[in-house]
Amino acid sequence: MFSRALQPGCELQPFHDLGEYLKVYAREKPGTAALVCLGVGFVLGWRLRHW
Repeated sequence: MFSRALQPGCELQPFHDLGEYLKVYAREKPGTAALVCLGVGFVLGWRLRHW
């Protein structure tokens, strides 16, 4: 995963790498990923609701 960053002339892609890491993490721990998504959705829905 990190060997690509050590190669000369290779550009770093932090957003792509973060996305790949999150996909792998969600496959390994789907329950934790679901709870994080639920929590983020709850907080965003609570903060963005119409008054």
